[in-house]
Amino acid sequence: MIESPVLQELKNEWTREGATEMAREATIRVLVARFGGKAGDLKAELDAIDDTTRLEQLITLAARCRNLEAFRKRLSVT
Repeated sequence: MIESPVLQELKNEWTREGATEMAREATIRVLVARFGGKAGDLKAELDAIDDTTRLEQLITLAARCRNLEAFRKRLSVT
């Protein structure tokens, strides 16, 4: 099958969007598992981040941070 450049670009964009959404969801899941339902309040802030690399860093931070407040402080640092 021959794919057009436009189709390839759309496919790449969907892949990026999917990876970004998965990273957001993973971050929330880790935070909720560690700190309870209050962590869900950060969803809007995480939704505003479109950088997959940054979101992947936040997954690690969510797993390692001392408490939810420490995560919030690092979240606001860009």
